[in-house]
Amino acid sequence: MTAVLIVFIVIGIPVLGGLALGAYKEWLKYRGRFATTAEIEELKTQLARLQAENQNLRQRLENLETIVVSEVWEKRGSTTGASQPNIDIPKTLE
Repeated sequence: MTAVLIVFIVIGIPVLGGLALGAYKEWLKYRGRFATTAEIEELKTQLARLQAENQNLRQRLENLETIVVSEVWEKRGSTTGASQPNIDIPKTLE
């Protein structure tokens, strides 16, 4: 009985320790691949803020395009006669 106990202590404990260490290292790798809940919530908040800012900028751009097109249209309509108005119209607006 004592011989079995000595063999277990000399061989079994280091083997079990090595297996436990390997499992712990794998668990650390697995845990490192995924973000924490706080990081995910922060990213969701940042995404919502950036989407709102993007929508706001898109509306501002549409307003500016409307202003530019209406000014070009007014200049084009204010000239009389058969000649073309003396304004440079961007190709994208024609």
